[in-house]
Amino acid sequence: MFRNPVVVKGYPIPWRLNLKTGLEIPLKMMAGLARSHYIQAFDGHIFIKGFSTLLIPTKRDDSVTTWHLLYNRHGNRISYLENTISHADGLNISELRTSQHILGWCPEADYYAGAADADYKIRPSHLSRTYERCLLYRAHISKARDIQDGAPFALGRKDTPFHMSGNISERKIRHIHTNFVVLWDDQDKRGWLVNGTSALLHLLRRSLESDRTSDFGFRLFYKEENIRKRTGTFVFETVWKSCTTLWTKR
Repeated sequence: MFRNPVVVKGYPIPWRLNLKTGLEIPLKMMAGLARSHYIQAFDGHIFIKGFSTLLIPTKRDDSVTTWHLLYNRHGNRISYLENTISHADGLNISELRTSQHILGWCPEADYYAGAADADYKIRPSHLSRTYERCLLYRAHISKARDIQDGAPFALGRKDTPFHMSGNISERKIRHIHTNFVVLWDDQDKRGWLVNGTSALLHLLRRSLESDRTSDFGFRLFYKEENIRKRTGTFVFETVWKSCTTLWTKR
């Protein structure tokens, strides 16, 4: 929306219920910056759509409407169907004309998935059970069991085929690094898309924190000061070293 944005600190703005939510901007100006002049309805929802931009109202508190911007980075046409953002419930066009409008704005973001300074006091989700038509109905995850039966044997290195060679644990971590998962907050109805290595590191740190604060934490060999810290922007090398170190110590 802006090529060279300049933010002036200390400039007086009208009072708002929630602070640090974004840029307050008149509706007509916001639409103009998105290269649009119309409020449109599609599939029962309200949009402001330009050729390569899409504005979605995501939240309404009292008289304040918050918008989210989607755009095609190459300047190509964007479709209504490309929207994956949840709309504000019960919003109508007449309310928009009398609202304050805030465009979500985040100049900096911290990446806390697997970070040392993340809050690992995670509570149970209390989600309801899956229903019969759900894809995950009756699906469950259980611990694998070792195969104990049979005579002992050793694998010969020269007999190992190429597709089974190398460090299997490292190959697994490299594989999940290229895949993504969503960490979902059911209370706030929002999620965070993170790659597999960050998600694994987050789970490992959560498990270790639970052990550390338990009555038997004194028996834990793992020490936080021995693990390479990671804060701020995602760095593959740091996550990789933290993940493999924690996994080994685990």
